[in-house]
Amino acid sequence: PPAGLFYSKVSGPFRSIIPSIRPQIQREGIEFIVIDSMGAACGCESGSSSEIIGLFNSLLSLGVTVLVIDHIAKPSQFGDNTKPFGSVYKFNMARSVIYIKKTDVVDNGMTVQLMQFKNNISKLADPIKVNFIFSTDAVTMDRKEVIH
Repeated sequence: PPAGLFYSKVSGPFRSIIPSIRPQIQREGIEFIVIDSMGAACGCESGSSSEIIGLFNSLLSLGVTVLVIDHIAKPSQFGDNTKPFGSVYKFNMARSVIYIKKTDVVDNGMTVQLMQFKNNISKLADPIKVNFIFSTDAVTMDRKEVIH
């Protein structure tokens, strides 16, 4: 990884590595963590309530911003009928929930729609579309439009 980016493949529940990464977070001044995916972070695919609550409490104890990605298999549409598999605590314990759906394929990339379904800090953000363009040197993101 490039300087300033730390990568680790975790082979078990994320909670099990908290004691070993906490010193690195403090030493390196890490402020943002991405976990892909929720099932792997829990160490299971079902996401029982006790596993989800334990994971969220462990993440909160780190004192940094954490983005947890939870994949939804075959979503039919945005709306109340599209929910993550497993425990309702995935939604309930999150401060913000944003669904991302690929809407179009463009030259060397794709367009995705982001729709916020939960925000504990302020009102929900308006949905947006973003173009991702992939090249050999970079990934470019351009906001396409605001959807009302």
